[in-house]
Amino acid sequence: MKRWLNFTLALAALVGLAFAVQQAFLKQTLDRQYEVLVAEVGYLESTGENGVSVLALPTRDPKHFRWRIFMPAGEKVYWKNRGNEAEIPVNGPLSFVANVRFRDGENGTLSVWWGFEGTAAVSSWGGAGLYRLLDGRWGEMEVEQLAADGKIVMKPGELTSLLRIRMGGRMREEAQVLLSPRVADLYVPEFFHLQLGTRKAVDDQNMTGQVPRGLSSD
Repeated sequence: MKRWLNFTLALAALVGLAFAVQQAFLKQTLDRQYEVLVAEVGYLESTGENGVSVLALPTRDPKHFRWRIFMPAGEKVYWKNRGNEAEIPVNGPLSFVANVRFRDGENGTLSVWWGFEGTAAVSSWGGAGLYRLLDGRWGEMEVEQLAADGKIVMKPGELTSLLRIRMGGRMREEAQVLLSPRVADLYVPEFFHLQLGTRKAVDDQNMTGQVPRGLSSD
C-alpha cells in the first residue's frame, strides 16, 4: 500500500512538472509572438505627458514608410507639404498608423500615397523623366524618417519633418542634366518632404471643411 501511495505521489509530481513546463513554454511562445506583433504594428499608450507620440514601424519595402501615432486628448495632428496642409479630422485620445508609400504608377510614372486616420491622398509624382532617373536606384536616396531610432514626443505647436527624401550627390547632378528645369526645381535635390504638426484641438465647427491638398500632380 505504501509503495502504491509513493508511486501515485511521484506520478502526480511528474504530471505537475510537465504541466508547469508546458505553461512556461506557452508563456515564452506568447511573449515572442507579442514582441513580433509590437514590432509590426507598434504600441503606444498615454504616459500622462503632453504631446503627440510618434514611433516609426518596420516595413519590408524600402519605398514604404509607416508610423504609430498616439494623440492625447485635447490635441490635433496635421500634415503639411509644399505649403499646403490638412488637419486629420479625428480627436484624441487615439492611436493610429500613418503610411507613406511610393509605387510604380501608370504610363511609366511614380505614384505616392499617404494615409492617416480619416484622410488619404494619392497622385503621380514627378512624371516619366523622373521615374526613369529613379528606376532601380532608390538605394541612392537619402532618407530621414521621424522616430526611426525610437519613440519621440512632439510638443504642442511643434512642426517637424515626418519624412524627408533627398537625392544623393551623383543622382542630383544627373537630374539637373536630364530633367526639365521645371521638374528639377520641384524635385531636386529635395524629392519629397512631408511634415507633421501638432496643435491644440478646437471645436468641431472650426474643423469642418478641411480637405487634403498636399499632393500635387506635377
